[in-house]
Amino acid sequence: MSETTQKTDREILKKKRIFPPQGPLAGFRVLDFSQVLASPYLGTMLSDMGAEVIKVEASYGDSSRGYGPLKEGEAGYYITQNRGKYGLCMDLTHPRAIGICKELAKISDILIENWRPGIMNKRGLGYDAIREINPAIVYASVSGFGNFDRYAPAPGPYSPRLAYDVIAQAESGHQWMNGFPDRAPNGLDVSWSDLNTGTHEAVAIVAALIQRVKTGRGQWIDIALTDTMIACNENLICMVSMAADDVPAPCRNGLRRLSLSPYGVFKAKDDYFVIGVDNDKRFTRLCEAMGRPELARDPKFDKNHHRLENRSEIEGIVEKWCSERTVEQCVTILRDECGVPAGPILTNTAYVKHPHYHARKMLVPIEQPRAGTFEMNGVVSKLSRTPGKVQGAAPLMGEHNRHILKKYLGYSDKTIDELYDELVIVDNLDMEYAYNVDVARAKAKERSSTFS
Repeated sequence: MSETTQKTDREILKKKRIFPPQGPLAGFRVLDFSQVLASPYLGTMLSDMGAEVIKVEASYGDSSRGYGPLKEGEAGYYITQNRGKYGLCMDLTHPRAIGICKELAKISDILIENWRPGIMNKRGLGYDAIREINPAIVYASVSGFGNFDRYAPAPGPYSPRLAYDVIAQAESGHQWMNGFPDRAPNGLDVSWSDLNTGTHEAVAIVAALIQRVKTGRGQWIDIALTDTMIACNENLICMVSMAADDVPAPCRNGLRRLSLSPYGVFKAKDDYFVIGVDNDKRFTRLCEAMGRPELARDPKFDKNHHRLENRSEIEGIVEKWCSERTVEQCVTILRDECGVPAGPILTNTAYVKHPHYHARKMLVPIEQPRAGTFEMNGVVSKLSRTPGKVQGAAPLMGEHNRHILKKYLGYSDKTIDELYDELVIVDNLDMEYAYNVDVARAKAKERSSTFS
């Protein structure tokens, strides 16, 4: 990048940065051709559960290495989604690199990828090619609208299209549903479709592994961002397909839940907080907490569908009660004294420091050779007998090239040196090159300039 760029701390690199596998997937190997978020998140989930994950990056690296926040050249975005993985960086346009990928696929249990449909085939690494060398492999693809190849389980007319989370939110009805009715639709400022898709794919992979135990055969898992967002529409699909008179039409509803009342954000004297009344029993408790038990017997409010018909009136009553108290007072009365679901709206700073999440080990420290030590999210699923763990740090670009080729494929140092010399494998350990620069092409150009 520049002459003043901080060099990578070799003492940290000398440490064991990936721990021995721990968790129910220990013994399974994942070949991870992931980038940005959906599949990297999936690979991290598999690593957290004990799988050995080899992240393969093209010679220009995962583009998320340039996403903020950045510290000494390392991206928190990339680190969070790729911790606990070994890193291999190659020029994936080179035939020898494709050969290495196939060698690794032959000894792997799972292959994950989220390149645009058709790219893996162009490289010779599509499901058709990989199943020939490893019929037992579970090959898991993420795309915007699904795949369309020969073995694709459910190709659709939009399958060739490129899509990111913002497209998935928009074209699945989610963005249209978020926000206020008199304002522009709001998308979630979190890549929900990517995270949701990665989670769905993790379940599918485990199911495919169970099926493989029974049959000895692998299969292709094809998951689309838009499909998972359609599935997350909950009962909104029913609101359209049932088309009954007593079913409210889907619409943007601001701070409140469309299908429940009172349910959503309310304003107290000092700030906003949330109330979640999801049934008539809890509504009765809310009425008692407000000192208005008669409301629960009022035919306008006694059932949820009656409350929806008269939501302005009942929510106005709740709002008035809240406005006379602080958030702490409201939550104490509702949640702690009367058993009504309610809670404060925590800031990012507040929840990151919250003792409950630390007790649940949802915030764990990790050490990177440039960025130092900082916290990231822990393992979500808590298993009583075979708990997972954050398996280690995220790899620098090409950090484990030599380790992977020697350990898994038995390559000699001489052969690996030749691969470096031929620019089949590359690295960017000291950030000599900027984010998303193709290191193989840059080095080739430097050599050409030197000898010209």
